[in-house]
Amino acid sequence: MALLFRDNGSTGRVKANHHDEFGIDGVDYTYAVAHATLTAKTSYRINFDEYGPLTAAISGNTSRNFRVGIATEATTTGNIARLAVRGYFSSMVTPSLSVSVGHSLNLSGGAIGDGGADYGSLPAEFAVCTTATSSATHCCVYLPGKYITASG
Repeated sequence: MALLFRDNGSTGRVKANHHDEFGIDGVDYTYAVAHATLTAKTSYRINFDEYGPLTAAISGNTSRNFRVGIATEATTTGNIARLAVRGYFSSMVTPSLSVSVGHSLNLSGGAIGDGGADYGSLPAEFAVCTTATSSATHCCVYLPGKYITASG
């Protein structure tokens, strides 16, 4: 359950908590304020500021120190979104990719791509492909819950 509150300042912005929820399904979730309308099963950056976790688009965004989460449902701008951050997630929306089982999904130049090798060798990898895909736009993944500390 998300703990939501408004800041004590004059902005009235909604805040999200800084704690993960440990799901009974084996997936860990976090909550963040939606920067725009979020699409279910799509990955987003989770940035942190004085208002708590805030989502951002992956494309074209190359700042450092963030997490990647997958929206569990559609969420409108300014509302609190629930995002999977660790564990197995089926059917994550991706660009058209061909990825082998065990390969990482990596952020490079603000886009998601095949890491080209098993997970563990790239600074901006955020997921492991658990089913082989061939020009697929959905991918079953394992999210290790990693914080990205280097730009892709």
